[in-house]
Amino acid sequence: MGACVNPRWSVRVRAARNLSTVFAGKSSLNILSRVSTSGVESAPDPIQTILGALAADINGCFERSLTRRRVLVDAMEATLFADLHSPMVAAGVIGEEGNPAIEAIDISFFASTDGDDSVVESAWEEALRSSSLFQTFSKSAKVHVTFRHM
Repeated sequence: MGACVNPRWSVRVRAARNLSTVFAGKSSLNILSRVSTSGVESAPDPIQTILGALAADINGCFERSLTRRRVLVDAMEATLFADLHSPMVAAGVIGEEGNPAIEAIDISFFASTDGDDSVVESAWEEALRSSSLFQTFSKSAKVHVTFRHM
């Protein structure tokens, strides 16, 4: 049997007491069922989860691109920040109006490899082109990326 040419992704989600459990294949992940502005929670909120997924997607694409170039990765790290148009609307504050969508995402990415800067930069550019989530978000929000190779 050949690989699926156009796969479809799916998750199953159960929610109770402001916590959603996302089941994907044999894995599960707990996510708050609401956007939180407190920063002190028992699980990531939906915005943090999306940022983590975006970073993971870029990491995977970058590592694959480096592997194709026979570049070994010592370490990679990303820090992401998101700004919403109207965060109080997203948090459910009564009386607030506006757009709860993500307005901007700032990505700082650091990589330590054994590759030359030009080869690593080429791999980075390929990774951003091939990242489904990066391409999706860059069409709906202002995305600013800082990349540093060490």
